[in-house]
Amino acid sequence: MDPLSLTANLIALLDTTGKLISYCYQYQSGVRHASQDAKKIRVEATGLLGTLQRLLSISEDEEERQTARLPALQALAQPNGLLTQCQTELTSLVTKMKPK
Repeated sequence: MDPLSLTANLIALLDTTGKLISYCYQYQSGVRHASQDAKKIRVEATGLLGTLQRLLSISEDEEERQTARLPALQALAQPNGLLTQCQTELTSLVTKMKPK
């Protein structure tokens, strides 16, 4: 996978993670005795957001240099790779947390 595709995947993941964090905050502020699960999800998603931002920075550096020196990073973005699996799980959580 080329660095541009990797960057696009990471941006999509960042967007989905941001939505999840936002929905968790909305849930916690709107429900009097909000579930601790929502707080745990928010904390974990916030940590994931930081990791994804760092990966995006690395990917953008690779794109600028027009290199693909990090095969492990490229492997994450393969079809049915970890980034795809992560996007699937995050999308499922966003659907469940989305305010009705």
